[in-house]
Amino acid sequence: MAASDEDQRWAAAAGVTFPLVLTVSEASGAQTEVTVSSLYYAVADLKQQLAKGIAKDPMHYCLKLFVGEKQLQDDAILRSVAEDLVAQQFSLLVVVEKDALLPKGARKRVEKELGELQGGLPDMGEMLQEVVWENPGRQRIVASIKGKPGTPYAEGVFDVEFVCPVDYPFKPPRVSFRTEIWAAHVGKGRIKGIRDTSDVWSPANTIPKLLQEIYERMEKPEFILRMYPQERDRVDLPNPEAARQLQDNPAEFDAQAKEWTRLYAARRQQHEQPETA
Repeated sequence: MAASDEDQRWAAAAGVTFPLVLTVSEASGAQTEVTVSSLYYAVADLKQQLAKGIAKDPMHYCLKLFVGEKQLQDDAILRSVAEDLVAQQFSLLVVVEKDALLPKGARKRVEKELGELQGGLPDMGEMLQEVVWENPGRQRIVASIKGKPGTPYAEGVFDVEFVCPVDYPFKPPRVSFRTEIWAAHVGKGRIKGIRDTSDVWSPANTIPKLLQEIYERMEKPEFILRMYPQERDRVDLPNPEAARQLQDNPAEFDAQAKEWTRLYAARRQQHEQPETA
């Protein structure tokens, strides 16, 4: 893919030239260089290219790409994080996580819950866009939620990942947003305010119930102020700056949440490469 006129204008403003060389680091310290000729390069294609170099079977491992603290969505393009790439000096981090085969009991439980999700959740309706078991029989399920009209997330679709432990449902799934979202209760791989921790989890809880909770929190992001009424308790929230905005300047919070939604939660087809002259 050749650099477009828009690519060249961006490169001139940023003081760089195409092709760009991205340095991708693993937790072990090993590094790989990847050359891209356009910011319209898809993250999914970049991950596929990296998987070959890291020599991991995609049926047994999951690759996650980060620029700074932002995880890159598979359906995103590099243009959506161009400024972050500059700030990080074109360095990315790849995290390789094992995707284990679930035992029979856990698989049956997940199959039952996915069947419930495929039938739709009453309070979500069409806001639940899609549910995918990435490698059937293994640990990862991804649900795509459309932001509700009237909220700052209305123009976006947000991917939420559930990683089920091998002893599910006796232990809770690990839950995280794959899509960047501006919210006080979400950040740094954590979500506050849902029943996904061992101290409040029981086998009666399910992925559909957790998903419903997540959607309700997106409907009313100010819920976190009621959960943590004292300002001193909010410093440990995943995003204390968003909590401050909710308390002191809700309009500022809404504006930033809408901007993040525009930047990170718009689907890939909304970012088609412009035609070159």
